[in-house]
Amino acid sequence: MVERRSIRDQDLIFYQDARGCLRSISTSFTSLGVPDAVVVLGVGRSRFRVADLLVLRQLLEDMQR
Repeated sequence: MVERRSIRDQDLIFYQDARGCLRSISTSFTSLGVPDAVVVLGVGRSRFRVADLLVLRQLLEDMQR
């Protein structure tokens, strides 16, 4: 990591790649970013099963036709 700075309300990390080129990435894509509150509070839990959500999606698509 070369530098961390905020630009236009976005927190970025600047680093040099293998060729020495300066690159940047949002801290939200790294372990340095602030965790999303919804993810933290959910602790990996969901009130819905994936299979049920897929069925719901299909029902909603059918209703739109």
